[in-house]
Amino acid sequence: MAETERYSFIFVAEANGGYTVSVVGLPKIRAFGSTEKEARERAVEALERHLAEQEKQGETA
Repeated sequence: MAETERYSFIFVAEANGGYTVSVVGLPKIRAFGSTEKEARERAVEALERHLAEQEKQGETA
C-alpha cells in the first residue's frame, strides 16, 4: 500500500476580505481566495503542482 502524505494548511482571514492560505513546512506555497472554499481549492492546486514538480525532479517533500 502506498504511503499517504498529510499536509496542514493555515488560513488567515484578510482585513480587506478573502483568505490567504499557507502550507506548514512548505513556505513557498501560498494561495489567496475570495472565499475560504476558493482559497482551499487554490492551495490544494498549488500543493499538487509543487509535488508534481518535485517528483519530476526526483525530490521528496
